[in-house]
Amino acid sequence: KKVGNVIECDSNPIPLGLYQKNCEWALESGNLFVWTWSILQWNLMARPISVGPLNLLNFSVGQDNIKIRFNWTKSDQEGDRCGYKHIYANPHHPLICPFLSLGIYFSINSFHFENTTFIFQDKYDVSRKQSSKKYTEQFHELLKKNVDTVRQFMRPATAKAYGLRKGPATYATSGTTIPPPITSVAGRAEWSLGKVLDVYMHFMEPGDHYLGRVLSGMDPMEEDF
Repeated sequence: KKVGNVIECDSNPIPLGLYQKNCEWALESGNLFVWTWSILQWNLMARPISVGPLNLLNFSVGQDNIKIRFNWTKSDQEGDRCGYKHIYANPHHPLICPFLSLGIYFSINSFHFENTTFIFQDKYDVSRKQSSKKYTEQFHELLKKNVDTVRQFMRPATAKAYGLRKGPATYATSGTTIPPPITSVAGRAEWSLGKVLDVYMHFMEPGDHYLGRVLSGMDPMEEDF
């Protein structure tokens, strides 16, 4: 970087505006797969490879939310420390509403669930990578087709699917002067806070409820938040 070279393989946080545009492009092209996956990945602050194996059994009903709990993560292969991530509806912006996108996706693809409980993954994909590869390719194809708009938000070379994991973390912690607790943000993203803080500062539900509402795109400054 000192001599003007940049690492083009890096992925930068995708901002809320570009995330919304991506959802718009996916819908316009009739790609419900990319639309639903993008919304889930943003709200879960997850790696693409963690979204791919999601199963109906990972979902449960909360009081006013959907609770999703992974079976495993990159840092917790046994799933011993996986906590619930609370996903909220956004009645003001249907384009990025998790409830609406899941409802439409399940309805259109109801035949898919006759033989499997996996949401995106084919039951024969034992590697757990095929669906995430499919999503990443289609996601990047959408960005290529709209590269001039992408440039208004960030350098196209750094706009990658992994940015939908970094982007919501940036948005949630800087979109308001009273952001969700950093422990909740780190907990949802499966990021370590260090040995001492990981032991004593545990992933707490109230902070995650707040974080979930922020990630859904609702404005914490509005009275109906």
